[in-house]
Amino acid sequence: MVCSYPIQGRLVVLDMLQSVDFEDVLFCVINYQNEFERVHHVNAGESRIGRADDSEIWLLDQSVSRKHASLCWSGDRVTIRDEGSRNGTSVNGILIGKNEIVLDKGSEIEIGPYQLLICFKFGEALLESPDLVGTNETTHTNPCGTKQKLTRRQLPTLTEAQQRVYEGFVEGLSEKEIAYRLKIKPNTVHSHAKAIYKQLEVSSRGELLKFWADQNRFP
Repeated sequence: MVCSYPIQGRLVVLDMLQSVDFEDVLFCVINYQNEFERVHHVNAGESRIGRADDSEIWLLDQSVSRKHASLCWSGDRVTIRDEGSRNGTSVNGILIGKNEIVLDKGSEIEIGPYQLLICFKFGEALLESPDLVGTNETTHTNPCGTKQKLTRRQLPTLTEAQQRVYEGFVEGLSEKEIAYRLKIKPNTVHSHAKAIYKQLEVSSRGELLKFWADQNRFP
């Protein structure tokens, strides 16, 4: 499933391979020549990266081999290996050769003119895209360790407490993480979450994030 939102005058593509609940998932923020291209949802198992039509992560530039590399995700372990590509694969600026490399949150894969940033939550991926920055912002250090700007637009339908929980969901935090941040009980966060879903007329985390994207789009 591919969803596209015109935000801040540019097209943000969310490349979803299947319907997801945005909790324990893996995303790549894909940049081309250091310019944002798309957010790609990575399925569990092995994903082929390359120029071939049947690649799970398709990179079109001619400098990319047809079968360039493989990204493997199992549980909380993410690895990448080069598949004998002609131009090689780098992780955080280091050419990996034939080695299989374990990736962490915030690891950057370099393949030709592409940069693929590893994020374990959808909110992290959103915050790693400069095209998702609105006009009413505050500086925020996201879970990938990078300072970004996060829109803090107050929604008139939400109370102040609900707004804080809503912003946590937008960042990709779980209910437990939000409770820890706000120093409140998880049951309280869950109650706020139900109220937020009802007020915004959404039924899932994905719909909530789409609502946020729609609220922060530019004409």
